[in-house]
Amino acid sequence: LVKKITRKFIYKLKLTVQYDIYMEKIINLVKERNVKLVFIYIPGFNPPDLPDECKIWSDHFKFLIPPSGIFRNPENFAEEAHLNAKGAGVFSKWVAEKIIEELNH
Repeated sequence: LVKKITRKFIYKLKLTVQYDIYMEKIINLVKERNVKLVFIYIPGFNPPDLPDECKIWSDHFKFLIPPSGIFRNPENFAEEAHLNAKGAGVFSKWVAEKIIEELNH
């Protein structure tokens, strides 16, 4: 059991380090090319109000956080990790509105 936990922990740690390396590369490219980069947080069912990733990278990127009502409403989900057609429609409408807002600024 300890070996499995250790392997899993090491694997997750490696992914985190790789993620950080790529995010740093993205930050540098965005700055070099004067690009506005916006991330859209797409959670599963019943997410935290502000995920850790958004807190960590918010100094460098803008994050769009969907209204909690979309991802806290069980009627919008096919199962815990995927929206159903109704939920996807609500989320897509919200994303489209946000894209239009960003393009107009």
